[in-house]
Amino acid sequence: GADIIVGFPGETDEQFEETFTFIQSLPISYLHVFSYSERENTPAAELSRQGHAVSGRIRAERSARLRTLSAEKKQHFYDSCLGEVYTVIPEQYNSLTGLWSGWTENYIRVEFEHEASLPHHPLNVELLHNKGETVFARHTSQPRPQTFVPQRGYIPLLVRQ
Repeated sequence: GADIIVGFPGETDEQFEETFTFIQSLPISYLHVFSYSERENTPAAELSRQGHAVSGRIRAERSARLRTLSAEKKQHFYDSCLGEVYTVIPEQYNSLTGLWSGWTENYIRVEFEHEASLPHHPLNVELLHNKGETVFARHTSQPRPQTFVPQRGYIPLLVRQ
């Protein structure tokens, strides 16, 4: 995923379109989209005062376009993982539906059937079908592959803290 700020002072339509096209081409699965907001005593606030501000309406439109792109990328990513086995730690049990929920190691929200007394330990699930914001899975004894094989177009990122 990536964090994106839209509407920074001076951002032109052309720059936004270039950014949108670039993000569209990336093999990422989601975006955290933020609209720029002025912060006093910053160089960017001075740019806004000098007439370089991007209107709130344009910031909102650009944010909406990127959020739509994010939803499309997430669905494509979820669909590409169907049929695969992932590890999940059961987090929450819903007694009304009889489903457990949790996150896979690659940040897919899953729901799966299992008895309520399931301990909160890692277990393997096979992803069966996309339900929008979550993927329905089933518990499996099939082992999770131990090696990571990057998909075509995978771009490794190094983050230093």
